[in-house]
Amino acid sequence: MKLASVGSVKSRLSIGSTIGPDIIGSALDAATSIVENVIGSPLEYVDERVDWFTYNPSIYRGTFSGLKLYLTQIYVNGDVNIYYSEDGYPVSDGFSGLAALEPTNYTVWPQTGTILLNVEPIIGEYTVAVSYSAGFESESADIPIWLSEAAISTAISVYHAQTVTHNKKDIPNMYPTLYRILYSQLNEYIRPRSSGLIPTETRLAT
Repeated sequence: MKLASVGSVKSRLSIGSTIGPDIIGSALDAATSIVENVIGSPLEYVDERVDWFTYNPSIYRGTFSGLKLYLTQIYVNGDVNIYYSEDGYPVSDGFSGLAALEPTNYTVWPQTGTILLNVEPIIGEYTVAVSYSAGFESESADIPIWLSEAAISTAISVYHAQTVTHNKKDIPNMYPTLYRILYSQLNEYIRPRSSGLIPTETRLAT
């Protein structure tokens, strides 16, 4: 999956047809993985992902005032369906016998993959499930410019790192520095995780 085109990277490198697209394509694939690691989310499009959450609040909690869910993926597309266990048992695959929560009972921030629930779930493991689609097709025009630019700059760094270290020994590992630079570039886009739940398990629907 590529967050930018091979041509855009070659243009920045000011190189012509002497460098094969496979080499740049490989650098772009690596760049996508690095960007995903830094921002903490897969970015490739999935038609349906299901996240399960375990709700086990502190016994010292006060009155319920909302609950944040941090989905596995950011950039949620289309409908979001949320299912609650009605008896404390885990929500099953396929959500058999359960109706989706009414949209008036929650708020979704698609870009950050964050949901605020306004009704309290039953305490227990896997008692909340969220079904959604998210991510981008490779080289999609919908990919935000900041993601594309991050991928291009990272792909260029990967390309240079591969060129410098090819068939050479005793070369310092450049990737920790690359991660630090990329983190400083993307810090404002990394979603903060205050109090809330992260998925206990995530699966792609089959």
